[in-house]
Amino acid sequence: MARGKLVQEPYTFGVGEGGTTAQQALQYMIGEVHADFLDTEDTDLIATDRSKVVWEEPPASDLHNFLHEKISSFAGRWPNKRREENMEEVRETEPYQRYIQPLDNWEKDLADNFLGKLAEGEGYDNDILEDMASYVSSGVQQKAFSHLLREIDESDAADSQQLIELFDKYEVLDAMNSLKLVKGRLKAIQKFDALVESNAKEVPTLHDFLGDNPWLLDPHWDYLDDEMTFRQMLEEQFPDADLDEPNRRIDFVCLGDINTLKVVEIKRSDVTIGINELEQLKDYVDYARDLHGNDPVGQRKVEGYVVGEKLADSRKAQREYTRMESDDMYVRTYSDLRRMARQSQKEFVDILERKAQRTGSEMLQSHIDDIDASNIEEQTT
Repeated sequence: MARGKLVQEPYTFGVGEGGTTAQQALQYMIGEVHADFLDTEDTDLIATDRSKVVWEEPPASDLHNFLHEKISSFAGRWPNKRREENMEEVRETEPYQRYIQPLDNWEKDLADNFLGKLAEGEGYDNDILEDMASYVSSGVQQKAFSHLLREIDESDAADSQQLIELFDKYEVLDAMNSLKLVKGRLKAIQKFDALVESNAKEVPTLHDFLGDNPWLLDPHWDYLDDEMTFRQMLEEQFPDADLDEPNRRIDFVCLGDINTLKVVEIKRSDVTIGINELEQLKDYVDYARDLHGNDPVGQRKVEGYVVGEKLADSRKAQREYTRMESDDMYVRTYSDLRRMARQSQKEFVDILERKAQRTGSEMLQSHIDDIDASNIEEQTT
């Protein structure tokens, strides 16, 4: 404006040319400049069409440089201002309160730095934010874990209180990683429930699932390898087609480590384990033991398992099974597997809960509280 008249159409004074951040800032910026000296009796720096200023000529050029600097400064501060305003809203949302608020202060600061980048932009909503908050919470814990290890390594061994505080933090972060494993296993147990209840008949279904999750067969079988070569040898030696229809297995799972080879025959979930099934198991184990000293058995101890609905009530089957137990051959029922799997996860959660109480970690307690108790308690008695 000059002498009360518009002498320049809306103009950004060269700010935002080629810069996305400045262009975004300009969308939120308005202002008026009153410069009467541009149009006086002695000076006329207004173009002939009276719609723009001749900025190349002083003192208009000096004003142009001054306004360019000021507007650039405002635009440069805009991302931080917008970030803080949006973060005030973000901190009130349910995802933030659920995932980020329970974090310790130093982790919360890291999380805010990540989410602040999201808050600078446009168009975030609760769905996006919930995914990001969960991801950031997990990422921050990992970053904090590495940072904490450096802190412990650099700490003063003579300062016992500092070491205690650092190891408390380490214990909480380690528990958080363990809790992720528990949550994953509870989902696997639910999937296992569904397969058992549907009496899954497809060969790959239960075989692949139990092969990928051997801890469902026994909570201590965490790090066993799938012995595919030996499984193929068993299947060739004992063709499924040679068995009566009721006795046909779903498949073998052969698992092993450096010391043990475990032969597991998986029956359908409605099959009762009687004398015929027990004899089959003995044949499989005897075949494996006859290979002792040779590949792929080597010097390993061989154990046998058969999984079905239940062990037959007949005296003959019960007596035979008693003898087989003393020879490392066992019957596992699907209800046993489901109960043991849940019980092991419940015991793990109880340990983590005690850690949360001892360390006073709201973050750990919050994630424990997120676990659906019914998924653990069901069938544990």
